[in-house]
Formats: sequence, C-alpha cells, structure tokens
Amino acid sequence: MKGFRDRRSFIALPFRLHKDTPWVPPLKIERYLFLSPKMNPYFKDGEAELFLARKDGRVVGASAPRSTGPTTRRTRPSRAGSVSSSSRTTFEIVKSLLAAAAEWVRERGMDICIGPADFAVNDESGIVIDGFEIAPMVRQPWHPPYYQQRCEEAGLQKAVDLNMWHVRIDHSERMRPILRRLAEEAGPKHGVEIRPMSRRKLRKELNLFAEIYNDAWRKNWGFVPYGKADLDAYAFDLQLVYDKKWFMIASVGRGDRMAITIPDINQALVKMNGRLFPSGSTTTCAATNTSIRSGSDS
Repeated sequence: MKGFRDRRSFIALPFRLHKDTPWVPPLKIERYLFLSPKMNPYFKDGEAELFLARKDGRVVGASAPRSTGPTTRRTRPSRAGSVSSSSRTTFEIVKSLLAAAAEWVRERGMDICIGPADFAVNDESGIVIDGFEIAPMVRQPWHPPYYQQRCEEAGLQKAVDLNMWHVRIDHSERMRPILRRLAEEAGPKHGVEIRPMSRRKLRKELNLFAEIYNDAWRKNWGFVPYGKADLDAYAFDLQLVYDKKWFMIASVGRGDRMAITIPDINQALVKMNGRLFPSGSTTTCAATNTSIRSGSDS
C-alpha cells in the first residue's frame, strides 16, 4: 500500500462492507491515528503492512499483517506474527490476501500467523461465530457470518475461544438497594477501602494499573504486558471517557485492586458514521492460527 489515498481506502472499506449491519463504525480520525507509526506505541517495537485487493479498479478486500518486536514477542507463540483481513468477496480473493500477508510475515523470520486481531489482544481480537445480531460494545469485534467461512476455507484453524459476557439487570429498582448494601458492607465486613481515581493524576494511577494487570493476566493466552508507551496512549484515551464515579481503586490491607468502568461509547459512535462532527451481547469469538510453512499442521 502506498500513500494517503490507499490508507483512506483501507479505512473506508469496512464502512462499505458492513453498512446496515450491527457493526459499529469507529471514528475515522481514530483509525488514522491507530495506523500511524508516529502516534501508536505499537510501532516502537513492531511493524505492520497494509494490503488492498482490487477488482475492476474497486477495492474489494484488505489485510494487515503485523510483526511484533522482541519485547512483545516473548509472550506470544514462538516466531509468530498476527494478521487480520476484511472482504465480502470470493474465496480466491481472501486466499490471495492471506497469502500476501503470510509471505510478508515469512520474510521476517516467522512461520505462524495468528488472527484476526488488532495490534494487541487488548484491542479487538477474534472472529465472531455466534450472536451476529447483537451490536458490539467497546473493543468487541463484529463480523458477518461469511467471515468465519472464508477464513476456514483458506485453511485457518481455531486457536482458542474468546467468550463475551453480557449481564443485564432488568429489575434495577429492586437491585439498587442490594448493591448499595453490599457496597456499604465492603469496608467493615471485608476490609475493602475504595477511593476514586484522580483525573489530574490519571497517568500516574495507571502505573498501578499496569502492575496489577500485568501480574494478573500474565498467563492468559496472547498476553502482551503494558509498557510505558502503552500507558501514555491509554491515559490519553481514558481522559476522553473519565468519570470519577466509575474510576476506582480498591485496597485490601496492603494490596491494591483497580476498577475502570467506561460507558458504552458505541451507542454514540453508531450514530456518527465515523465523523467527529455532524458536518463532516454476548458473542463468541474464535481466533485462528495456521502455519505458513507448507505441510505443517500447526
């Protein structure tokens, strides 16, 4: 892919493919920043390439292979890269996109592709295989039913299941007194002290978040630890949705726990169609993996 025009086509493709579906369009400016080597901390230790497939001069598919650097690679399968693709077209076009991505990964000394996934498992990851009618929430992927079929036709095999849980409280008036009582008992009964996170000190507070998160999630599949550059970027994102009623730190004795709950901004994004200004569920996902060495069963 070369130049701004191709990058714009890459970002615009899912807006056309998934029009009038439960897919929630992201802000286009956010996608440009996400793919920018200057703005996304991923590129401090990794690299990526964007591929487009055209038919009769029209973009009909896209893929984005990525190669992690030595810092993040240590938490992934040996010699593994990741890839995602998007297409409503024939099996031949999907196969060609994945073949191009596989060759790009192979040239960087890797022999396994894992995906689809954004740059880290903390972003959108996996293929939706059930619950297609349910609108995704923040950082949940959404794909049409044919997407799984196309990937499997190309020889990809499931690596792991990722389950999304949706808890709905229909009797909120009955639940509120119970939740309030449980909160009031947390201190005297269980020794839990809760304090709000400071917006002014949010970046500093995230150092504690990283310490807790990196320790608690280190054995999870595909785990990539948060580093300083990641926390700088994460703090910027959280400032946009900060709410002192929902950003909390809980302490039990000398141990700390952290809870960051954000509103489902997808409910707003779905009405914005990728534009920042007016002018301008439970789903089950499966990641896939396959060896790109001929004859391997990995």
